[in-house]
Amino acid sequence: MRITVASGDGIGPEITDLVVDVLHAASVPLDFEHIEIADAGEAETVGLPMEAELSLASTKVLLHGPIDSPAARKRIQQLLQDGKVDLFTVDHGSHAELVGRDLADPTAMLAAALRMLRHLGLTFHAMRIEHALHQALSLLEPKGHARHRLHKPRTSVFRYLILNRLSADRSDPVDGRRTKPESVPGWPESVHGLRLQLEGLA
Repeated sequence: MRITVASGDGIGPEITDLVVDVLHAASVPLDFEHIEIADAGEAETVGLPMEAELSLASTKVLLHGPIDSPAARKRIQQLLQDGKVDLFTVDHGSHAELVGRDLADPTAMLAAALRMLRHLGLTFHAMRIEHALHQALSLLEPKGHARHRLHKPRTSVFRYLILNRLSADRSDPVDGRRTKPESVPGWPESVHGLRLQLEGLA
């Protein structure tokens, strides 16, 4: 099964890349075609780039990051009105002020991906990711005085935690059996001081 992915504006590339990594880590049986709807420019009378048109005509499913461009919004609205595509996206802005600062919050983009998976009938994979997401968020919520809680989590920390949770739960989608955990990318530099506390909870 193939879907179309567009990163969108601002922090879009950061959170979209993270979500695609999570989908891969959860062994979701999807192939991804990457496009950029905003590439057609700001003229609202201009249609989609040919590459985007062809991809959406084939997949009919679009996972899209935050959209600031009025022209891009209009193009997507037209696709929805024409019934040509099912759209799954975030409802917040692009937060351009956070670009490159490792502070982008990917939870809304992950929620959009979960809605997409359920729409596609991939409920088992959606549940696995949702469980890993809840576990990661439980570590990141600034409650109490536990040493492993992070007040302002970085995107790279969030990415590590959710991939770590997915690696720890290698359930087979057919019979539910667990397989040997896969290796997870190393800790980002920003969390070396928290390694011992967090590894104790893995």
